[in-house]
Amino acid sequence: MQTPPSNLRALRQAHGIPLTELSRAAGKSHQYMSRLELLDVPITVRSLALAQAAFERVIAERRQTANALAQDYERLKNQLLKEVDHEP
Repeated sequence: MQTPPSNLRALRQAHGIPLTELSRAAGKSHQYMSRLELLDVPITVRSLALAQAAFERVIAERRQTANALAQDYERLKNQLLKEVDHEP
């Protein structure tokens, strides 16, 4: 019988976060994070804090990228169908 997914995996997948991105943010291997998602490692205060910090890092990084996209979009929104005269 297969173990139901953890909230860690469900949240990551629901928001299209690759496991490699979360692993990098956690500073842990892909294999470790996969095992953590599968609840195949001891669940401790430390492992919970690691998962929380990784998600918070991903959120901060994505927020920064989204803000840059929003600024570029505002600058170019009326010119979306024109040829590029320089890189955005």
